[in-house]
Amino acid sequence: MDFRTLADSYGTPSYIYQLQEVDRSCDALKSALPAGSVIYYSFKANPHPGVAARLAAHGCHAELSSVGEAAAMTQAGFEPSQCIYTGPGKSIKEMEAAIQHGILLFSVESLRELAKLSELAVKHGVKLQAIIRVNPSYSITGSGLSMTGVSSQFGIDEDILLREYRDAVRAEAISVIGFHIFNGSNISSPELLLTNFIQSIDTAVRMAEALQIDLQLLDLGGGFGSLYAKIGERIDFSGIKAPLEQYLDEALPGWRNGSPQIAFESGRYLVGPSGTFLSSVEDVKISRGSKFTILDSGIHHLSGMTGSGRIPKVGMDFIPASTNASRSEDEKATVVGPLCTPLDYFVRDGNVPEARPGDLMTITNVGAYGLTASLIGFLSREAPIEIVCDGDEVVSASRITLVRAEGKIEVGSTV
Repeated sequence: MDFRTLADSYGTPSYIYQLQEVDRSCDALKSALPAGSVIYYSFKANPHPGVAARLAAHGCHAELSSVGEAAAMTQAGFEPSQCIYTGPGKSIKEMEAAIQHGILLFSVESLRELAKLSELAVKHGVKLQAIIRVNPSYSITGSGLSMTGVSSQFGIDEDILLREYRDAVRAEAISVIGFHIFNGSNISSPELLLTNFIQSIDTAVRMAEALQIDLQLLDLGGGFGSLYAKIGERIDFSGIKAPLEQYLDEALPGWRNGSPQIAFESGRYLVGPSGTFLSSVEDVKISRGSKFTILDSGIHHLSGMTGSGRIPKVGMDFIPASTNASRSEDEKATVVGPLCTPLDYFVRDGNVPEARPGDLMTITNVGAYGLTASLIGFLSREAPIEIVCDGDEVVSASRITLVRAEGKIEVGSTV
C-alpha cells in the first residue's frame, strides 16, 4: 500500500482499514472455534459501518452497548434480530430505543434490569429474550481486564442469583434463555483462554440446573487477544477448538444441534490487525538535550484512554512510511502530538525511527480501540480521515464530526 499516495490524496492524520485483513482475522477466529458457533462482533472495538459490514457479510452477529452502535449496526447491514444488547445501567429509554431498532435479545446485568425489561415487553407488546450475565465466584489471571470473581458493575454475583432469582419480577412476555459469562479481555494465551471457557461452561451448567433455566443460548464472551500498536502477527488460537468441542460434548451433549447455541464475542481480534494509523512529522526540536518528534496527531486520535491516565500507557512501534533511505537508524526521542497538554505523548525517551519534518510515520495493528476510544472532542480539533481499502482500491473515505444539536434531544438520536 502506497502511504504517500494516500497522504497526498486525503491528508494526514488518517486511519487506513484494510478489509482483506478483516477477512483473514474472521477466517482465523472461525477456524479456532467449535463448529456452528455464533460470533458476535463487539461494535465498541470499531463502529465504522464499512468495517462492520464486512463482518456482517461473513455471517457475524452484532454485540451492541449503545443506541449509537445500534444505528451503526443498521447502517452496516446486520440483522437486528441477531443482535444482542449488553452493558450495565441500561435506562428504560435506552432499551426502548434498542427495541425500536428491532433488537429483541438483551444481556441482563441485574435483577432490577430484568424487571424493567419485563415492563417494556408488556408495554410494547413484544416478545423479548434475555440472557443473564453471571459474575462467577472465580477469577482468571493473564487478561488485560478481569471482570469476574471480583466486585464489579458487570453481571450478577453467582450467590445472589442462587438466592434471589426465583423471586425476581418478570413477565411472561420475556424469556430467560441462557447465560452470558465474560471473564476477561485481551488474553494472549490459548491455554488460559481454554481454561476460562471450560470454567464458564461448568458455571452455566450448574446455574441452569439450580435455577431451572432451559439453556438455549450460552454466550461465553471472548477475550481473544490481539497486538495493539505493536509490530507482529495475529495470535493463533486454533489449538483450543478440539479440546473445547470435546468438553462441550461431555457437558452439553446437544450443543452440536444448537441446544444450546454456543456463542462468542470478539472485537479487537477481528478488526485490530486491519488498521494502520498514518501521521506526518510536523517538527523536530531539541529541549535541554532531549529530542522531540512532533506529529500532527496525538492522544485525541489514538490511545486516548491511556492518555487520560486511567489505564497504563502502551508501548508503540513506529514504522517509517516515507523517509530518506539513508536514514535507517533508530534514535532516542520523545514522540508527541500537537495538543496543549504534557499528557499528549506516544513514546517518552524511547528508541524510534530517525525523523525529519515532512516524513510519514505509521502505527500498525490499531483497527480496534483506535479513533472512537480516543479523546476526539478534546481541544475541538478535527478528527482524522478514515479510509477503507479493499486491496489497492479505496472503498470509502470519511471523517467523524462532532455537531452540537439545539433544542429538545430525544434518546435514540445519533446526531
